[in-house]
Amino acid sequence: SQWRTSYFLPKVLVPEDDEQQQQPSPTFQVPVANDFFTDLFGPVLLKGSDQLPTSLALENTRLVALYFSAHWCGPCRQFTPMLSVLYEQLKEEYEHEGKHGMEIVFVSSDRDTNS
Repeated sequence: SQWRTSYFLPKVLVPEDDEQQQQPSPTFQVPVANDFFTDLFGPVLLKGSDQLPTSLALENTRLVALYFSAHWCGPCRQFTPMLSVLYEQLKEEYEHEGKHGMEIVFVSSDRDTNS
């Protein structure tokens, strides 16, 4: 079978140039306990070689995506760079707002830390 790559980015929920409708922008605040992600992921997350407190790494985040992958997985090794490009594009596009609201937590299925 052949792998096919598709890119899907949702349309803007409230277009910036839509002056006819003066409705408030949708909010994405999900009420969760302050320690929800710390309980789920543990007290620290790795960002590169740095350790960040989970609460700091995920603050002001509207969407937390869990990405399960492994070094030995061929399709994963092809998809990971595409996911990285998407993340960087979102980061650049929403740089003026400080944060794009999505963080990806990589969950490794490798058997050792060297992979």
